[in-house]
Amino acid sequence: MADTIDIQMLPNIPYEFTDTTSSVATDVNNIADSANTVEPYGLNFKFDFDKNEFVIKDGKLVELSTVDAIKQWIILCLKTQFEEYKSYYFTSFGVNTQPLLGLKRNEYKIGRVEEEISTALKQNRYIKDVTNFTETYDKNILNVNFDVYLINGTILEDQEYSFTQ
Repeated sequence: MADTIDIQMLPNIPYEFTDTTSSVATDVNNIADSANTVEPYGLNFKFDFDKNEFVIKDGKLVELSTVDAIKQWIILCLKTQFEEYKSYYFTSFGVNTQPLLGLKRNEYKIGRVEEEISTALKQNRYIKDVTNFTETYDKNILNVNFDVYLINGTILEDQEYSFTQ
């Protein structure tokens, strides 16, 4: 016995369809435009990494501008070894340079350090690119200088960080 469908019970389907593809294209363009905009960086306070405490002036925490907050974030990111602390597990925060620092100086090692720094810093939604790396060695210290390009066009030139070997 074959299944039959009573077509009188089906809803009425209009014979004229409206073209909705132009509105879909507009929505896609709006989504693309909103993807290029980034929310404000938010409130950040100055941290003294030498003393391991926030900076207080006149009884209040010192607020940072967006650029200074990004500079501080860069320092924190480079001071943090990738997945060294449980609070950063599965976040891609930090650099994985520790295994490279004990090796003899060569192009592979320098390239890997540059790649680690660049990859780690680009995790910040405000950082567009990291380039112009230069390295200097002073005994057991690797000094790395680089330029950071922000999405708003600001260039943080000659940022410096030292890795102790």
